[in-house]
Amino acid sequence: MTGDHAAWLVTLAEGAGAGAAVGVAYFATLWWTVRRAARTTRPTAFIVGSFLVRGIVAAALLVALAGAHPWRLVAALGGFLVVRAVSVRLARASMPSPAASRPSLEEG
Repeated sequence: MTGDHAAWLVTLAEGAGAGAAVGVAYFATLWWTVRRAARTTRPTAFIVGSFLVRGIVAAALLVALAGAHPWRLVAALGGFLVVRAVSVRLARASMPSPAASRPSLEEG
């Protein structure tokens, strides 16, 4: 592999790692928001405000970490989306099955 290819792969790996780190922070604060919203007096305002802050901070971090490298930004978005997919899978795995929580018609 030539030096240019190695540098390009390092740039992509840095971008993906940075995007994954931003994704972990984003989805960890989303989890915190959902758990905390049930205890607030104005949950809608809390959730909307948290979304705006999380979204703006995540977008700003992704762009800043990408620097002037558009492919690093693409890799960062890819890393963010991988963390999103893992987060969704973990959240679904921790939820009870819908069939288990519904009473059957035969039990009536």
